[in-house]
Amino acid sequence: MGGSRVGDLLLAFPACMTPSSRLTTLALPLAFAALSLATVRSQTDWIERKPAHAPPARSYHAMACDSLRGRIVLFGGQVSQGNPLGDTWEWDGVDWQQATPLTSPPAQSRHALAFDAARGVVVLVGTNGDMWEFDGTTWNAAPPCPGSPLYTDVGVLMAYDASRSRLCVVGSNGSPVHEYDGAAWSTITPATTAPPSPGYTLSNMIFHTAIGRVVTFLPFDVISYNPYVAVGPEMWQWDGADWQSGFAMGPAYIVGHRLSDASALGASLLYGGSCCGGVTNPTTSALWPANTTATTRKHPLGRVAHGMCDDPVRGRVVLFGGLRIDHLGNGTLANDTFEFVGRPLSAATETWGAGCGAPALGLDSASGSRPVLGTTFQADVSGVAPGFAGCAVGFNDDYVAGSPFQVPWDLALYGMPGCSLWTSADIPNHPVQVAGSQATVTIALPLASWLIGQQMYLQAFAVQPGANPTGIAFSNGLQLTLGDQ
Repeated sequence: MGGSRVGDLLLAFPACMTPSSRLTTLALPLAFAALSLATVRSQTDWIERKPAHAPPARSYHAMACDSLRGRIVLFGGQVSQGNPLGDTWEWDGVDWQQATPLTSPPAQSRHALAFDAARGVVVLVGTNGDMWEFDGTTWNAAPPCPGSPLYTDVGVLMAYDASRSRLCVVGSNGSPVHEYDGAAWSTITPATTAPPSPGYTLSNMIFHTAIGRVVTFLPFDVISYNPYVAVGPEMWQWDGADWQSGFAMGPAYIVGHRLSDASALGASLLYGGSCCGGVTNPTTSALWPANTTATTRKHPLGRVAHGMCDDPVRGRVVLFGGLRIDHLGNGTLANDTFEFVGRPLSAATETWGAGCGAPALGLDSASGSRPVLGTTFQADVSGVAPGFAGCAVGFNDDYVAGSPFQVPWDLALYGMPGCSLWTSADIPNHPVQVAGSQATVTIALPLASWLIGQQMYLQAFAVQPGANPTGIAFSNGLQLTLGDQ
């Protein structure tokens, strides 16, 4: 069985037969040229991470960054049946690891987390007002928030006010505001009450580093139709004594979103949510106070009730999980990890998925090789028998190019049980140099600033007699994030 057989199988994929998939017939240099016509020029982008481990899929969880330890802490949430979770996970910028604290808060969802920088602990306030503190080793119970239970139906709004060194917790209608200074709770009744709104109750609250205030987002909502009274969309600020409103912010019709500080950009970032009765699910990345929509070449699939928080140590916003909405309007719980980043951007690679064959093909970056623009990137393929090998190159890992099929795509239908397609396969057969049981994928990356942040997804395949009825084995996936350093 030679290279033509492999090519025939790949060209049988619907992705490669669809005329609308222009890149499938182009060599890689021409593909880069074609991308230049459609690539979004931006100073920000969403980068999907491929960690070796991840928390189980969930929604209505909470996240906060322990900036002293350089860890994102995630706690709780709920699964599809609404059952609450009580696990603690940490993200170190490379992988998720489950923590094993001696004691933990009760399993719960719709709670809030914030990092108390003055005391160096992550604080949890639950829907019944219970408060817990995580010091990186274990959770310890702390004085409960007064006036509880106040938040059972709508969740908790909490942020750490770094300018005043205290936690702020708000009820569902914006009043009262409870503050904790590390020793005792105090209750403030503001003169201005944030108006009640379904969107408000499904929001969250953050500290906006650039303006030094606690803020929350109030989407458009009709309070009354007779007489007609509407509010939003706008940002509300808490100054320690009263709410200030009237700060324009879009998009208008959106609930179930998440707001995060983006300290490296001097802005706040709003992402996700649903509108119009859940019919549409925005995927815009709104920045404030510039009140602009960030142009990104990629974004997470639309979702609600996800976790999102700023990582000031690494200069990015981290998003995890939520109830993800696909292009057909179907909702599924997610456990994917994305980062919202600015420029410049370091080049990086990550492997994901598993190869097939006996032995299974492996694909990873060659020692010392990184996908820096203006250089030649190399990846090693292991487990190759002498003969033909190739590499499928894709520019997304959501759908097989030109088709409705989601990645990973099970290849058992094509006589390759245990094999999956881990890339969109825009270019189905990029050349691979084979030498004995080793093979090398070589990609010349153009020095083009508009490719910064572009992600590529590689997967090798090779002739392997006896691996399956087709005699073809596939590797794991290899994600490249093109960078300028």
